[in-house]
Amino acid sequence: MFVFLMCRTLMEKSAVGRLMLLVTVSKDDIQIHYGIHSKQNFSISMETAGHISIGIWTHMALQIHNTSVSLFLNGQEDDGTALDTQTLAGPVDDISSEGALWIGTSSNGSNQFIGRMQDFRFYPKTLTNREIEEVYTGQFPHLHTQSTCRCPASHPKVHPLVERYCIPNAANDTTHNKVLRLNQDAHPLHYINDNDIGTTWISSIFPTLELLDKGITITIDLENGQYQVHSHQ
Repeated sequence: MFVFLMCRTLMEKSAVGRLMLLVTVSKDDIQIHYGIHSKQNFSISMETAGHISIGIWTHMALQIHNTSVSLFLNGQEDDGTALDTQTLAGPVDDISSEGALWIGTSSNGSNQFIGRMQDFRFYPKTLTNREIEEVYTGQFPHLHTQSTCRCPASHPKVHPLVERYCIPNAANDTTHNKVLRLNQDAHPLHYINDNDIGTTWISSIFPTLELLDKGITITIDLENGQYQVHSHQ
């Protein structure tokens, strides 16, 4: 997105007499006008001062899931979250079967976007924070443990302190509103040095005591990181 003037339409999705979503942009804020199932319309504003400059390309992503909307400018923030997250009055109305979409202008042809756009995309599912970062940079952010396992759309941010959990964008680090990114029965090798006292690594499970009585052989390859052995039995 290459902005020249203030408060111009990025996109509008609507049907006759019904608004689904209207997004306008300026160098000071992003405004989102939306309709919900009750046919009421609402608006919110997200400040962008200092993040959008006239004449400079800016990557913008809107992440909408249920009643949560998050704004990302040039990828995720340093702490892995969005620039701003707000709560909608209700889920955005879905009129995909009868609505029309306008890019760079409103449905009545006014308030046209003056600038340049490239790679305007819609996704069939809500992207998580790391997936938005991948779209922006071309690289999927790496995590220590099972990096390919992703957060659900309802909890799109990797917990900054305990990366096996995911949390909502608007939640603080001490929230109890968290879900596991990995299966609760998973015990991968990376748990051996993930700085998390709540995880355990299981290399193998012996189905019978007789097999365990025969003894085990442990081979450790230290290429994964640094280790400190406190005791062994």
